[in-house]
Amino acid sequence: MVLIESGQIVKETDPLAEPPYLQKGMTLSNDDKVHYYDELKDKYDEMIKKIDNFEKKCSYIHKQVKTLEKVKCRTRNKKKVSKRFAGQNTTSGQFEAIEDDQTIPSGWKSSWRMMDGFSKGNKVKVYWSPNGKFCASRVSALNYMVTELNSCENDIQIMREGLISE
Repeated sequence: MVLIESGQIVKETDPLAEPPYLQKGMTLSNDDKVHYYDELKDKYDEMIKKIDNFEKKCSYIHKQVKTLEKVKCRTRNKKKVSKRFAGQNTTSGQFEAIEDDQTIPSGWKSSWRMMDGFSKGNKVKVYWSPNGKFCASRVSALNYMVTELNSCENDIQIMREGLISE
């Protein structure tokens, strides 16, 4: 901004610079304060909004840090437990292998599982995938084939036909 009086440049000011009444060391008379009241009030309201916005941002970041600390503590304290699937060749005598099962795709194995507890003496057919994953039922084996192994349609069809025959 350029101030011109009588054709002479009196003062050249930067539009982003503070107004003269806000510069350091400036004292305002009561008349000046009344004159600039609305402008000062607008600047004060703007400053309050900025402070409120910063407080909201700090609160949000604080919540995020607390959440991340909780997650970090949970994962740090968790003991690593490796899942070990009971294999078909256990010495417990719990499984009785089914040789040449035509109702499962090649690479899969099936066994009769001898039940304990209330169902003692009963047999349930269980399955092992080619990678050794234990499936307690044909339905869970089918689900594993589709979701994890991405098996071919022919293998899935063989397993489905076995489901119908059971």
